[in-house]
This record gives sequence, structure tokens and C-alpha cells, in this order.
Amino acid sequence: LRLRDASGAVMEKADVPNSAEARKEIWLVTEQSADYTVEIQAKDPNAGGNYSLSVHRAIINDPENKNLIAATRNQAEGFRLHEIGTQDALLRAIPILNAAIALWWELGEKWSYQECMLYLGEVFHRLSEYRKAIQTYETILPLIADPTKGDPIWTYNNLASSHNAIGENERARQYCQR
Repeated sequence: LRLRDASGAVMEKADVPNSAEARKEIWLVTEQSADYTVEIQAKDPNAGGNYSLSVHRAIINDPENKNLIAATRNQAEGFRLHEIGTQDALLRAIPILNAAIALWWELGEKWSYQECMLYLGEVFHRLSEYRKAIQTYETILPLIADPTKGDPIWTYNNLASSHNAIGENERARQYCQR
């Protein structure tokens, strides 16, 4: 998956692992209007398959959307570092995700707020900071009381995983059964 600018230069790319199915995302906030090209290609040029493409959000780049653009950029960079997964990348993701979280909350974007909180919790979990991960996930529990406004399965699964990692198996089981 590649995104090219008007001159044909690759701006962003996401390599898919050697699996039959994979979801990859490219996040881009541009400074100018232009024609961009998205390329979807299998690693094996002879491989067939079904591909789909969607645009999650298109935002007009103007001063009124300054915080929305900043939140989106921070979330994109935090997610990118989260996916890299090295200790250095995970540590760099923490302040970036925290900045996105604050902006999403200020903007009233509850789903984006929750999504960034889940990424942040996963960062803490991967850094073996399980208590911080649990605290992060517990912060969003009130939001998922209404499943139309959040993702309870993702949250409960992550809570169970972090509780399990610190040996709190009964608590982990309780979250798995919700």
C-alpha cells in the first residue's frame, strides 16, 4: 500500500506481512490541495485477491480545524510508533498519544479519544507497565457503558490481558466474561 504525491514520489507506505489477509492504514494530513494516488499491490504480482479502500476522514486544512488536524496528526504518529513496537518507538509514542488524547477530549470526539486511550494502554502493556495500562483502560470504562459510543470488547480484552500479565487471573477472567 503506497500513497504518492502529484509528482509520483512515495509519501507514505505500509508493507503488509506475509499473510493472506491484513489491514493496513495510511494516515496523511497534507498542507496543500493536490492529486494524490493510492496504490494497492500484492507482494506477489501473480497473486489475486480482493482489496478495499476507504477514506476515514477528510478535513479541510484551515485555521478553524487547527486542533482537529493536530489531534489527527498526533494520533497518526502515535499509532505509527505503536505499530513499530520497539521500546524506543513505544516510549516516543506516549507523549504524542497523550497530546492527541487531550485534543480529542477538548473537541468532544469520544470515539477518537477512546481509540487513542486504547493505543496508549497497549503501549504501556508492551513496555510491561501493566498497572499503567490498566489505569488507562479503566479511564474509558464509563464511555463504553453505551456500546454505540465505544468498543467494549477491545477494552475488556485489553484489561483482561493486562490483569493476566500481573497474575490477577480471576480479574482477567471477569473481564473476559463481559
